[in-house]
Formats: sequence, C-alpha cells, structure tokens
Amino acid sequence: MKVAIKTRWYIRVLQFSPLVAGMLLTFVWLAVPTGLRAQIDTVREYQAIAQASGEAPIEGYDEKTAAEQWLAADRAYAKYGRTEASLSDSFQTMTQDVLDATGSKASELFSASGEPVDPGWPADNPVFASAREFEKRFDARVYVYFLPDPPAPSLVASSVPRPDLLPTPSEIRSQYPPLGGGPQYDIETLVADPWLIPWMQNRQSYTAHAPFPGNFDQTTGTGGEARAIFEGVRSPGRVPYFYVWVTTPDIMADTQPMPGTDISADRTFFTIDPQAPTYRERLDEVARKYNCNVFVAGPLSMRLITLRIPAGSTAEKTAGLGNTVWPPPASRGSSYYGSPEKLPAEASQYEDGATWMMTSLANGNTAQAAMGVVDFTTSPVTPPQTLVVLATMHDSPTAYSSQDLTPSGRFWQQVQVFLALRQAQFLGGAAVLLAMALVASPAAFLMERRRITQLLVLEEMERVQQDAHDKVYNRLSALSKRVEITGEALSSEVGRSLEQVADDIRDTVTDLQDILGDARQRTASLAGTDPLRSQLESVAREQAARLGVVVDLQVADAIPVLSAQTGWDLQCVLEEAINNSVEHGGATRVVATVGVEDDTLVVRVADDGSGMAVKDVDALPEEHMGLRSMRNRAERHGGTFATVTTESGAAVELRLPVKGNQGAG
Repeated sequence: MKVAIKTRWYIRVLQFSPLVAGMLLTFVWLAVPTGLRAQIDTVREYQAIAQASGEAPIEGYDEKTAAEQWLAADRAYAKYGRTEASLSDSFQTMTQDVLDATGSKASELFSASGEPVDPGWPADNPVFASAREFEKRFDARVYVYFLPDPPAPSLVASSVPRPDLLPTPSEIRSQYPPLGGGPQYDIETLVADPWLIPWMQNRQSYTAHAPFPGNFDQTTGTGGEARAIFEGVRSPGRVPYFYVWVTTPDIMADTQPMPGTDISADRTFFTIDPQAPTYRERLDEVARKYNCNVFVAGPLSMRLITLRIPAGSTAEKTAGLGNTVWPPPASRGSSYYGSPEKLPAEASQYEDGATWMMTSLANGNTAQAAMGVVDFTTSPVTPPQTLVVLATMHDSPTAYSSQDLTPSGRFWQQVQVFLALRQAQFLGGAAVLLAMALVASPAAFLMERRRITQLLVLEEMERVQQDAHDKVYNRLSALSKRVEITGEALSSEVGRSLEQVADDIRDTVTDLQDILGDARQRTASLAGTDPLRSQLESVAREQAARLGVVVDLQVADAIPVLSAQTGWDLQCVLEEAINNSVEHGGATRVVATVGVEDDTLVVRVADDGSGMAVKDVDALPEEHMGLRSMRNRAERHGGTFATVTTESGAAVELRLPVKGNQGAG
C-alpha cells in the first residue's frame, strides 16, 4: 500500500513566493511609465517650494490631476501621432506663429517717441490666424499681450563675499564696453553696480526692441576667463525682481557635470520677498553657500498691453485676466509654460466658466525666442519685445483623449494613477516581500523534502511489516500448530517439550510484532495525521486489553502540538511504563496523566503495584532495558526522567520542554 504524499497549501505558497513577489515588483515598476513618474516628481517639487515659501497651493491642481493629464496626452500621441495630437505642441506652435506674424508689425507697437502703445488690432486680424485655428480645434479662448521692456530698476539688496570676482575698470573697458543705441552707463557706475552690466548689454544689443529681461524662471549668462555673470527674473509673491549673480568661471565649463554649482537650483531662495526684514541675512547665507556675489534689483515695472481680445470677452476682463495670471509666482517655476494647468481661483471672475489655462512667454532674447524654438537673430522679421500668450478652456484637457475610453480602460487608468502616486511605497514593500520570500522558499522546499522522506520511510516500514506478516508470521504460526499436533500424538514428556517449543514460537511471533509495531499506528504518529491525544488513548486501550489491567488516561485540554518524533516517543514511554507496572509490579490499576506546567510537558504514570526496589536507573541490571529506554527517549528531547515509590505502588515521571519540541499545527 502506497502512502499518499500531500503537500500542505501554505508550503506550496511559500515555495513559489519569490516568483509572486518578483512578479509584483515587476508589475508595479512597469505599470508606471517613466514620464509619468517624472511628472509627479515635478508637481511634488513645486508643491514643496510653495509650502516652504508660504504660498497657497494651486486650487484643484494636484498630483492626481497631473497624472491624469499626462496619461491623456500619452494616449493622444499613440492615437493621432505626436505632432498632431499634442495639446502642448499645438500651443507652442501657435505661440511661435503669433510671434513671427507680429514681428512684421512690430513698429505699430511703439509711438513716434518710442513709447509702447496698444495697436488696436482686432481679434480676426491675420496676425492671429493660428490663434483662431487653435480656438476652433480645442474649444478655447486665446489672449495675447505685449509686455514692454521696463525701466531700469533700483538695487534692493546685495551680498559680496567674493570681491575678487568683481570686474575692474580695465576689464569693463575691454570685456563689457558700452555700445551705442541704448542706455549709456559710465565706467564708474558699472564698477559700483556690476549688476547693470547684463541689463545694459541686453538693451544696447536690441535697441528699441529689447526684450523683457529674461524668461521667468529661466537663466541666461555670459562667461569669461575671470568670472561668469548670470541673470534671471523671478517673482516672489508675484512681484518681479531682477537677479544677477557673479560666480567663478568654472560654472561655464563645457563639461558634464559642470564643476560649479548654480544658485538657480535653489528654488526656495527665489520665493523669499526681498523686502522682508530678514532677507539680507538669508542673502548672505546663500551667497556664501554658492561662493558668488548676488545682486537683487526691483521691483520691475511690469505692464501688459492687450493685443488680442477673444470673442466673448471684454477689454476690462482681458486686462484683469492677464494681470491676475502674470507674472507667475516664483514657486510655480517653468511648469507655468506650455502645459495645461488649473486657472487660478482669483482669475475665474474674468473668465465665464473656464477652469483650465495654458500660457507662455515668448521673447526675442537670442536663442530663448519662443521658448527656444527659433533664433530670431537669423529671422527676416523683427519680433516685438515680449509676448504673453494665454489660452483658457472649459473642459479638462484629459477629456481630449479619455472620452472614448472603455470601462476597462478607465479602470486601468485608475490603477496606473493609484500606483504612480504610491510607487515608492509599493516598490519598497515588494522588495521587502521578495527578500522574505527568498528566505522562506528554500525552507519550505526543505520542509517538504523532509516530509516526503519521512513518508517514504513509513511506506517501507509498512512493506516490511506486511512481508513479515505474510511470510514469517504465517510460517511460524503454521510451524507452531504442527508442533502442537505432533506433541499430542507423542508421549507425555515429549509432548510437553514440543508444547513448550510451540509456546516459544508464539512468543517469537509476538516479539516480532512488538518490534515492527503496528503500521497504522506508527504511520499516524510520525506522519502527524492523528493528534497526540488520540495516539495516547490508542496505546492505553491496547495495553489494557493485552495485559488485562485497568488503565485510566487523563490528558489536559491545552496540550501543545508536538513534533511527530516527540509524539512517537511519548507513546513508547507510556506503553513501556504500563507494561512494567504489570510485569514487574503486579499492578491491577494504572493511572497516566499528561499536562503542561510552566511551558513543560509532564507525563506521569502511577500504579497500585508492589513498588520499585531500586530508584537509580543506572543501578539496575543490564536486562532491565525498559527504564533505560524511557530515560533515553526523554533526554533525546532535552527532558528528564525519574522513578518514585509511592504508598500505593510505583510511579515514573517524564518532563519535556515545550520549546524545541513543537510541531506544525
């Protein structure tokens, strides 16, 4: 009979847990595209900057909204192609077209005296043909503003920890010479206020059409052998200031990564109000940190002149909308350009129902023209100083490519957004799970191998017992019967001898059965298919029937689950103790108790026999193997064994620690 090998379900789960954990880790990583992760990181960065600067978060625009927008754009790229479907690409193309078209009419933006003026262009002017096409395609409104060059600001604060980097009069004459056609500054003024050098160069290069000084949150600069001068416009609290920092020339080195550190990376610094009482202290700290001289001038006089009023709006609403959106707060950074964003709450009064906007600042500042798309210095037309293009939309940009999603597609998008917002936690958890699985899986395989080996041994034991029964037992029984019959036919003396031989043969059969054991009971014990209580009760019943003695077995309810080998040894001890009580003590009643005391399993077998003359097991003769066997079985499991003579008979007591002998439940 073959022993059925059944693997417990939890062992199989542990064995394949590394595969499950690896699949989970791979799924979490692949489900979130790299671009989506970058988009969420960008939003979190600017949220942190806004929080650090004390600005209110953008209403209705969070990580979830940004993730949905990115997924919508990605689906649009896949469906229509990148150039045709991209809302951002279309907006930038429209901005560039407007910039180019207005270049040919730049002179209309200035009066005879050179002052910027409103040219009075209608919304259907050919200059705005691409704007009208964008409005029709995306159900939007497009506003266009002219941003004149502001007057020179005044210095607000400065920090000069590196005076050695400041230009000398001779260096200014050779490297930064004043040019004709723009504001003139004498050498002494530029030495005293070196921040005027980039301001002067920009205006002298472009004369009457000098662009607004730099794109918001963008940085331009010039380098030399002695120093590098950077400039940029930032708007803490939506008030624009002109920043100039003079640093070491290695910041301009053409190596990757650059050896210097640029102050423009410190976004939080640009969110601090230069008029604050503690600003000077903060400015000195930043200048020392970045090893540069910093100059802050302003506030800049920023004035928006309306060039295009879309249908459905008025001049007052258009002006109010533009002045509410621009300049963008410093915490918004470059995310304010060319991407769909929530319309600020304070701007909703100027737009009927619109909730989304896209905006861009396009200027003719060399390669910065129209967000770096075109170098106007090689263009046949002259663009105006700076244009601000603003588009507003009623519907969420996600609707452009999600309205045809199937229910399963919408569900998958929700899964992607959920994982993207928590990917770091999921990846960390999956990595920990994988590490635990790599430890648990080998242990589970070893456990199963041990169990299979154990069951195969039991199968072999059953085969040996069956063969012994079919061949040895039957033959010995037949031989015993023949001897008994032969003895009856012979003389009385010979018959008695043969009868004694038959008894010996029967005793031999009994001994073989005791040695090999009952296959069913042994299999149930070592395989762990029967609980310990039922195994001990089976031993007590069989011994009582075989020896003709009353056996009272008392097993406590809270018996822990023990290992298979421990359970088998307890059965052997109980069987041997009952056998000794009858054979050596002449007992007629045996009481066996099994319980737990202080995490120790206690088995006590007492009888009403004649007692035990010798208490020291080692002092017993060699033929007394029973007590020695019980002591050895106890010590095998870290326990103790003792014998006691009581008033009514004898008793043996076995104590085993529960820890180290427990088995699987």
